[in-house]
Amino acid sequence: MKKILLPVLSCILVWSASAGFTMELSTKSEILSDQYSRINFTLLNSGDEAAYNVILEPLLPEGFNSDILYMRVLPSNMPFNGSFVINISPNAPVGKFPTPLMLHYTDLNSYPFSVLFPESVNHVNGSSSNVFMSLPMVDITGTAPTGFNLRVFNQDSKIHNVSIRLFIPKELGSDLTLMVVEIQPKSSVTLEKSIWSSSALYDSDYLLLGSASYSEDGVMHSSLSYGRAQIVRPAYLSLEDDIFKNSQWFVLLLILLSIVFIVYFSIKRRMVVGNEQEEKPKKIGRQHKIKGKIRPH
Repeated sequence: MKKILLPVLSCILVWSASAGFTMELSTKSEILSDQYSRINFTLLNSGDEAAYNVILEPLLPEGFNSDILYMRVLPSNMPFNGSFVINISPNAPVGKFPTPLMLHYTDLNSYPFSVLFPESVNHVNGSSSNVFMSLPMVDITGTAPTGFNLRVFNQDSKIHNVSIRLFIPKELGSDLTLMVVEIQPKSSVTLEKSIWSSSALYDSDYLLLGSASYSEDGVMHSSLSYGRAQIVRPAYLSLEDDIFKNSQWFVLLLILLSIVFIVYFSIKRRMVVGNEQEEKPKKIGRQHKIKGKIRPH
């Protein structure tokens, strides 16, 4: 197999999904042949806990194939180097294709987490895109669906049928996965969609990725966009937390007051008993009466 030395993309991304984990992934893709590309990566868990049941997989377009990385344990601060060889369909057009990487792992208690990392590969040759997507920053409260607007811009002077795809972590859900929209020249379209939390942790942030791709004259053009979803704690849970925190102080105050009252009444009781003992009259000795007659002298 003849290797084509053409570096395509270099990416370093750090993402924290929970307090104990900070995942870092650096990638670099290259074209190997007309049918194969490769993604080289270094995965590092720079958090303070080991990650378990680790799976790293590329999210590939239809007709693309690759292996999946499985690791039982990813220790803290021990980088792991690897690569994915992408088998590209012979019917695929040349150009640039979005291939984000999804990282799955669990903590020591088997609680699952997932993280997205951006990545793209080139087939035969690279390409540029005149179509771009704008992803918002979304605050998701509880598990209720949250609406958001996604805008796609066509800066070209031609009409394009654009394939829109939203990549989200496993902890989230959305009514947008894959769709095709027609965009007029020098214009944009706005898509009203929803996103929700299925198992995401409160007060956590998740990276969102969106791709906009179109084919023109046998060449694939694509771009990746970034967004963010923050999981907001519902007001009633925040109120319960505040009540719980305040109740802890209230209980502590009650305990302190109880101690003060116990000490106070204990001292007062001793003072009362002492006063009673001081005021009690002393006992007079027994008086004996002698009976007899008094004789005159």
